[in-house]
Amino acid sequence: MDGYSYTTLYKVWAAVEGEPALLREAFGYQYKPYLVPRWEEGPEGAWRRPEWLIPLEPFGCEALKDDPDGADFRVATPIPRSLWSGPPSAELVRRYGVLVRPPGRLWQGGR
Repeated sequence: MDGYSYTTLYKVWAAVEGEPALLREAFGYQYKPYLVPRWEEGPEGAWRRPEWLIPLEPFGCEALKDDPDGADFRVATPIPRSLWSGPPSAELVRRYGVLVRPPGRLWQGGR
């Protein structure tokens, strides 16, 4: 672990293939917003870290202002189900720029 902590959390309107758009969790990593499909939980809820990250850019990321639901971004194109459900294949990682098990944690305070 490199000691990196995720601190900028976002809400993103994003659809997964075959589903309606939902408000989903994302955060800033390497100065870009990424969706977090699945988290790994630390002992006693002290931290979480993403199993993989999906960049918003390949799906038409649009920054929102004054969204009534508090969303920061919206993606125009649905996320492929195989990418969201994961774990993503090597081909999907290359095609979309997915980051698998990136370093860092989101500290939650836990015990």
